[in-house]
Amino acid sequence: MMDEIVGVKGLDAWFGERLHSLRFRPETMAYVAGVLKTLAHPREEDVFAKRSVILAYQDARLTGDFAEFQRIGDWVLWVDVILPQHLDGKRDAVEAIGRLSYYTCHRLLKGQWRVYEELADELPAIAHFARRKLV
Repeated sequence: MMDEIVGVKGLDAWFGERLHSLRFRPETMAYVAGVLKTLAHPREEDVFAKRSVILAYQDARLTGDFAEFQRIGDWVLWVDVILPQHLDGKRDAVEAIGRLSYYTCHRLLKGQWRVYEELADELPAIAHFARRKLV
């Protein structure tokens, strides 16, 4: 008997369908789905394979660059969900950097978009539940 091939409309829809029922705000889960889709094919500058995420965070603190804080938080979220084994032995430290990055985004936007606040507060839980839903 052959397995049936199921078509997927797009990665946004696929991630969105699996993440919509989590206990977090719908806007936050839509953001998470977008990050997972975008980083499925990351640009070289979105990957911290050659550079420490901690050093990148330190540089972002010196410049106050919103986009860099967002990039760091998004990478931490993506790797925590998709490649959690990459964080073995350093998960707490890397998640802390991701949370601080998202909190800085929240502060730089003067609290106008609560998604960054929820990501900062709940990043480990969001990553854990998203990982479970995507398996």
